[in-house]
Order: sequence, then C-alpha cells, then structure tokens
Amino acid sequence: MSKNSAISNLVGMSKPMISVSGVRGIINDSFSEKLVQDWAKAFGIFCLEKRNMEPDTSIVIGRDSRRSGEWTENIIVEELEKVGVQPILVGIVPTPTVELAVTHHKADGGIIITASHNPIEWNGLKFLGPDGVFLDATEIEKLKLLASNTSQVTPPEQEIEEAVKDTDAIARHVEKVLSTLPIDVEKICAQKFKVVLDPVNGAGALAVPLLLEKLGCETTIINGEPSGIFGHTPEPRPENLIDLSNKVKEVGAIVGFAVDPDADRLALINEKGEAISEEYTLVLAILGARKINRDQNGTTGHTIAVNLSTSRMIDDVAEIFGAKVVRSAVGERNVVEEMRKNNSVIGGEGNGGVIFPACHEGRDSLVGIALILDLLAQEKKAISTIIEDLPNYIMEKIKIPLPPNFNPTEFGKNIKNVYPDAIVNNIDGIRVDTADGWVHVRASNTEPVFRIIAEAKTKQFLDKIISETKNLLK
Repeated sequence: MSKNSAISNLVGMSKPMISVSGVRGIINDSFSEKLVQDWAKAFGIFCLEKRNMEPDTSIVIGRDSRRSGEWTENIIVEELEKVGVQPILVGIVPTPTVELAVTHHKADGGIIITASHNPIEWNGLKFLGPDGVFLDATEIEKLKLLASNTSQVTPPEQEIEEAVKDTDAIARHVEKVLSTLPIDVEKICAQKFKVVLDPVNGAGALAVPLLLEKLGCETTIINGEPSGIFGHTPEPRPENLIDLSNKVKEVGAIVGFAVDPDADRLALINEKGEAISEEYTLVLAILGARKINRDQNGTTGHTIAVNLSTSRMIDDVAEIFGAKVVRSAVGERNVVEEMRKNNSVIGGEGNGGVIFPACHEGRDSLVGIALILDLLAQEKKAISTIIEDLPNYIMEKIKIPLPPNFNPTEFGKNIKNVYPDAIVNNIDGIRVDTADGWVHVRASNTEPVFRIIAEAKTKQFLDKIISETKNLLK
C-alpha cells in the first residue's frame, strides 16, 4: 500500500468520521486498509440483502484523483467480488457522475472514493442507493453495524462477478446537464465566454472542460492535471483561490470557476478577479433557473430547499419568484429529502452545492456552471453587477475545536435570554434567527470540528452575535 508523503508529519486520529456523508479519515491511520475492507464488504452485503440475496447485484465505483484512490478501489473490487457483487468501474470522475452512473446502469448502489474538500492526507467512502442518492441516517447506521461485525456475517455462496469498466460516464453526465437544464445552449455558445477553470487537480479536470467546450467557452485552465496533488488547499473558499483570481484578471475572463476535488461544489471569481463567497453560487444558479421559477402569471408555488447554514439571500431571491424556502439539516441527503417532500425544482447548500432534481438529485458543479453561464448570457451583465442588485449581507464561517459536553438545548435557552424574540431551530445543532441576522452552531459531518456560521446586515451585529455565541459555548 503506497503512502502519501504528507502523512508522516500528521498526528493520528483515533476514529474515522462517520455521518450521512459516509466515512472518511486520514490515510493509513483512521482510513486504513481494514476499514476499507470492512465497509466494502458490508456495503456489498447491504445491497445483496436489499435484493433478497439475488444474483446480478451490481455496485458502481468511482473516485476522485487522490493517489490513495487506486489502492482503495482495488480493495473494494476484491471485497465485492468475494461476496458475489459485480463492480462497475467508472474511474476518476466527479461525485455527481457516479450518482448518474448508478441510475444509468440500474445498479443496486454506488461507492464514491473521495474525501471531498478535505486535505490531501484524507480519503473517504460515500455510499449511494439505487436511486443514485446518498444513504439516509438509518441506512448509514445499519451499514455501520454491518461494517463493525463483518467477521460474523457469512455472505451467500455466489459466483464471483468480475469488474466491468464504463468509460462513457463523464460524456453522459455532460449531455444530461445540457439536455435537462432550462438553458439556451445556442445563446451561451454565441457569447464565446472567456472563462478560467481551477479544478484543483481533481476529478473536475476531466469533466468540467468538456462541459465548457460544449457551451462554446474559451477556457483557460490552471491546476488542470488530475494528479491528486492539489495545487492549493482544496476547499474552494476565497482564501484558497488567489491564483485563480490572478488568472481571471490576467486573461480578462468574464468569470472564474473553482471546484473541489470531487467537483460537487462550485465557487466563483467575478470579472474583476475578486473571489465571491460560495454562498452566491446557489443564489446565482437559482436566478439562472428563473425560466422554471415562473408560471404564466409571473408567480409560482414552487419551493426551494436549502440547509440551515445557507444565506438569507435565498429567501430574498425566492420572494422575487413568489417561491417558498424550506430548510433542512446540513447534509446533501437531508436537503434531497426536503426537496422530495416539497417537490422542489431547485435547491442545494450554501457551500457551493447546486441541486437540480430534473437532472439528478445531487450537488453538481456542472449544473451550477451551466445555469450561471445561462444567466450571464440572458442578462448580458457582469457577475459583479448582478450581485450589486442583490441584498447585501455579511457572513462569517468559523471552525473551532469540538466543545466538551455541548448541550444544544441548554445553549438554545441561554441564547434566548440574549435574544428573547429570536426564532430557534434545533433540527441540526442550533440555528438562531433574529431580525438583524442569524447564527448556526453545529458539529461538522466531515471534520472533527465545531462550525459557527453567522450572517448579518451589518458587521457590528455580526461581530456581536459571534462573540456572544463563543462565550456561551465556553
């Protein structure tokens, strides 16, 4: 098993992170060969049980470009073949590409080998059901139990199903985006937009350029080799996108696109080379999807589903369309469930994740890119101009070490004493809404940290609510 050179300097984690986002950890520590064996075998049995142990059970496997992905894939294939499940390998592809491949092949599930935005020394496994959507919390708990007891589980006697390869998954993904989104491809192509792409040496390096080519863009690419050696900290936040900002200014591009290693999240650089908060990604995508947001009377009963950590700008944009906003717990699966309940036409998460169910029920940077390019083609305005017309908020996202003995109920009571008129939502940690702003406090699904996300109309109130939140957490 090959080691990543960055690992030797790390302090080990005692346990992997397990959540609705799957399982992830530090390579050769909390993400070990044994962990991969146990979870792969468990998922194979999980899928077999759902099929009543029938033969011809199959699981799609895809990965981002991390170097640890290859040996992880080899272990998964071996374990699935042992229990009589056929692996379908789509190679290095974005997470949404795997989701679409599951439904294309009518497979019984999918495994995505990725640690998403986590640093290079991490890797992980995400699990999909036959609908191409992440497992829910109950299913993850069942899978976790199976993974902890694989030695006591006897798989059925079945013939080994050798892996097959699918080399067309990315091309199908791009065509699905182009054919299902409410965009004017000819109008976008006519603009010959000059854009810059930073796929951070991840899976997006293979998929996003094909989409941009189909949309007639003149594309400059940085960090474009899918080597898995990330050109910068992989989370697509403004502080990590300096090279992209500089390149946009250098070539005179209309927009810069940045995606994370598995290309389900999208961040933007405006035409001035200024990094934009990833909260704007979903807002601009919703504006780009405006053709499905209005009926003949110019109004709609549509619902937009987002998570609790997403900006209030979504509410302002929804009001333009006469739409309703519903909020879920953080986590893609949670948002999808809320979208299903409300028949939402669009939704997602404020971390740059856009979900358009008519294409597929998952966050997809390619969907976000296509909708935003259509918005630019229709409006004939620069991104900075479009943003200037939106309500202005200030948001801050903070990570802190996990507080000992955190009690959400007690925290909610205490902050109510500070803001008596606040609305408190406790479906995922605590979100506190006041007239002037809000704060959301929760344990991360993907990192061993506590997240504080706050947004306000003024810097003064933002600082105030963050300070009071930190004091209460102590």
